[in-house]
Amino acid sequence: MLMKLLFTFFYISLFLIPAFASKPEAEALLKWKTSLMNQNNPLLSSWSLDPTSNLTWTNRTTDTAPCTWYGVHCNDHWVVTKLNLSVSRLNGTLANFTFSSFTSLTHLELRQNDVFGSIPGEIRHLSKLVFLDLSGNRFSGTIPQEIGMLMHLETLSLPSNNLEGHIPISLGDLSKLGYLRVDDNKLSGSIPQELEILDNLVKVNMSFNFLTGYIPSGLGNLSKLSELHLFLNNLTGSIPPSLGNLSSLRILYLYMNQLSGQIPDELGNMKDLVQLLLGHNQLMGSIPASLGNLSKLEILDVHENILSGVIPQELGKLDSLVQLSFSHNELSGQIPVSIGNLSKLEQLFLNDNQFNGSIPKELGNLNSLVALILLINRLSGPIPDSLGNLRKLEQVVLHDNKLSDEDDSFFNGFPWESVVMGYGFGMLIGLGIGWLVFYLGQPRWFIRITVLAS
Repeated sequence: MLMKLLFTFFYISLFLIPAFASKPEAEALLKWKTSLMNQNNPLLSSWSLDPTSNLTWTNRTTDTAPCTWYGVHCNDHWVVTKLNLSVSRLNGTLANFTFSSFTSLTHLELRQNDVFGSIPGEIRHLSKLVFLDLSGNRFSGTIPQEIGMLMHLETLSLPSNNLEGHIPISLGDLSKLGYLRVDDNKLSGSIPQELEILDNLVKVNMSFNFLTGYIPSGLGNLSKLSELHLFLNNLTGSIPPSLGNLSSLRILYLYMNQLSGQIPDELGNMKDLVQLLLGHNQLMGSIPASLGNLSKLEILDVHENILSGVIPQELGKLDSLVQLSFSHNELSGQIPVSIGNLSKLEQLFLNDNQFNGSIPKELGNLNSLVALILLINRLSGPIPDSLGNLRKLEQVVLHDNKLSDEDDSFFNGFPWESVVMGYGFGMLIGLGIGWLVFYLGQPRWFIRITVLAS
């Protein structure tokens, strides 16, 4: 008889306690809902409580608030574990969100709403949180140090907000963190060296901020890293050679900073690299021949630097290459004939350099080529007839060279949408745009195009 009573008590406890646990969570959500500026949001119409319900185990099949509410997910014990309110037209703050009522929460997703104000330090109460996505809102203020207390966090996504201040060094305590995004904010200061010990990091995006200082050399220890986005900042110093240790790296975006020094030879060790973008910096020296080892590389862009010397013949081994941009440097010598081996190449930008000699006839082997931009160099001699084989070619820009072949027969049969040679056509376009600017007073579309082009 005693055993039967104990079993009954255990059975009731199993269902009764979790059921009552839902009541504070429901009330906390309703409190937050009433604080929103659009609390009548139709997507939250299911967020309501019958005041006569008591949420006991006897009626938990009919009174399951908040587990049946929109965006709310519970475990088998009717405890809230996930809140997914992404793209839900939320308009308000988190000031009245009672974080302490959701100690079992593992996922908090508020992506693409209109939530503003600061990220409260009370977020530390979400001690079991694994996934935090607050991207695409209007959060302001600093990233709270307390986020470093979320020891189970694997994904931290805060892009496209108005966050400012420094990236907290407490993020270095998040040993399980795999995905870190703080891009498109107003963050300043340096990249914390504490991130060097987060050896589970797979993707890091800190681009489009106002970060300064050096790229920490210790990032080269993150053996699982597959994407590193640091573009559009004010980073200075050289590219750490240690980044060459990142054997799993597929994407390296460092463009539009103030990086100087040489491109490290060690970058040629990143055998999985698919995209390497280093443009708009102050890099100097030669292009490393070791980059020819990057057999998976599809985009190589180093435009707008101070690079000199010749294009290494070894780059002709990059048979996965789709885009090659060396424009606006101080490169010289002849265009390597090995470039003609890049059968997948669609865009070749070599303009605004000091290349001399003739255009290699081997470029006529680039059957995938869409754009060939060679203007403002010292190229001479005839235009190769082999370029007539390039049936996908849409844009050719060759002016400001010393090319001798301007025979009309060269263009016969070409399906190009745009062919620009010599000064004449450029002058015509310039005069036309000048007339528009003069009479329309620098129209917004022109300014937008100019900014994008630059």
